[in-house]
Amino acid sequence: MPVLVAATLIITMNTYINDFKSITTQQSKALAQQTFSDMFQIMKTDWTKEQLEDFLKSLETAHKNSNTEVYLYRGKLVDELFGKINKKKT
Repeated sequence: MPVLVAATLIITMNTYINDFKSITTQQSKALAQQTFSDMFQIMKTDWTKEQLEDFLKSLETAHKNSNTEVYLYRGKLVDELFGKINKKKT
């Protein structure tokens, strides 16, 4: 009987962990897509460095009281063409 209880517990925990991973992955992808969509709307207007920094500040404010962290990655060429920005997490 103890073996059956232990096996049931392991199966239940494994199912819970897999469901949790799946949900968090889906949420991360949705957040990344939403962030990109928001950025793309501004990028289409030929945004300035100041607008980018304002956008990053708005993300920081929006996620201030959550466990969400948004990171911005820019390549070397982009930095060379448009100048470096503070790459701190928001």
